[in-house]
Amino acid sequence: MPRCSSRTFHLAWISLALVGPACADITATWNGTSGNWTDAARWSTAPIFPNNNAPDFYDAVINAGVIALNQNIAINQLALGGGTLGGGSTLSLAEGFAWSGGATVALTGAGKFVLGVGSASAVSGSAVFQSGTIVGGGAATIGVPSGAAFLALNQAAFFADIASPAYTFDNAGTFTARATSGAGFTSMDAVFNNTGVVNVELAGGTSHTLSLAGGGVHSGAFHLQAGTTVEFGGTTTLQDGASFDGNGIGVVAGNVLVTGGISGGNLTVAVGELNLGASVFDLSGTARQTGGTLRIGGGTLSVAAGLGTLIMDDGTLTGVGTLDANLSAQGIIAPGAALGTLGVSGAAAFGTDAQLAIEIGGASGGSFDLLTTASASLGGTLDLRLFNGFMPGFGDSFTILTASSGVSGFFANAPLDGSRLDTTDGLGSFAIDYTATSVVLTQFIPEPSSVLLAAVAGSLLVARRRRATSASR
Repeated sequence: MPRCSSRTFHLAWISLALVGPACADITATWNGTSGNWTDAARWSTAPIFPNNNAPDFYDAVINAGVIALNQNIAINQLALGGGTLGGGSTLSLAEGFAWSGGATVALTGAGKFVLGVGSASAVSGSAVFQSGTIVGGGAATIGVPSGAAFLALNQAAFFADIASPAYTFDNAGTFTARATSGAGFTSMDAVFNNTGVVNVELAGGTSHTLSLAGGGVHSGAFHLQAGTTVEFGGTTTLQDGASFDGNGIGVVAGNVLVTGGISGGNLTVAVGELNLGASVFDLSGTARQTGGTLRIGGGTLSVAAGLGTLIMDDGTLTGVGTLDANLSAQGIIAPGAALGTLGVSGAAAFGTDAQLAIEIGGASGGSFDLLTTASASLGGTLDLRLFNGFMPGFGDSFTILTASSGVSGFFANAPLDGSRLDTTDGLGSFAIDYTATSVVLTQFIPEPSSVLLAAVAGSLLVARRRRATSASR
């Protein structure tokens, strides 16, 4: 077995180390039979099996056979070109892996790969990750280039090292998450970036979820079979050209920013925030919100070319863009950013748990919130707040909702035309006027303490001016 050598010479004023030939990794190749990793006779380095033990460091090569990890092993790199690697122990890879051909990893129980800090792993050809976990250390990367394919089955998991979690999976080829039995769940704590194609599918399973909890940047495609879900978690950016289609569901489970024109099939906003900014998001299927925030900046969310419905079971819809759809609301509708107009191209129906939240920061258009719709069926409650110290006059009026085809119903906390409603910040109250096509706030009356505070502030200002005038004489 080749070893590294060194000799040290000590002079009166210096120590000089003379090192022998540079240490190179020792390559150990499996002989293609079936057995345990520790069967030294099956390796080309017999009578020693590859397991780093200074000064010997190993690269292992497996091209055929069935190998079981029967104890924890540490090597520098694994070249996996064929065969099957299984077992329930840990394989630590200081420099990562090169996975090619039709090789399969089928780890059992607590079996896992642990990628070294800063390691770079690559997939070429077709890789099958049948079971197990790949844990990545800080700055570890796995790359699937164009033309390569990575298949993750059932409960395959990609976990970040808690102590150094910056771990990245870059897919420019084809990444497939597939359930072959029962309910599959592919967990991706690594940052997952997709410029290629991602498939989430069933092949005998009942459902499958690809959880992208680590976030990432996507400009590629997601194809979602019926019964499958992709969860966009962490901090996720959907760039121009990103898409998801099929009868599965794309779920917002983190903070998702849309920075370009993208398209989708079925969408659910569950937790976190979907922020469209000034972008256009075209959905061909269903749109649902069960929680979190849907923020339409200056852009557009279109559902079935405007003929579909955003069903809000909970959460907050906000922004100054356009919902090109109908709206069935049980959550909070809060136009503005912070003040401004939110448009709904279709009909808006407010359920009993809906709340229209309006802020008023001035008497001119654009300085208070407004919701515009084609028609409005009112229900739920109206929440009014003054913004940034603004105090309306009694003669000011504020149109906070318009519906070109008509308004029906009332808010539960303002059940009659002319009802008076207190602001939730306690600064005063408005009369609520329901017209055929709008809801208007009029006749603001400040709460007495607000009047007193305004009077005191006015007196202090007058006193300051008088003192300033006297001082200047």
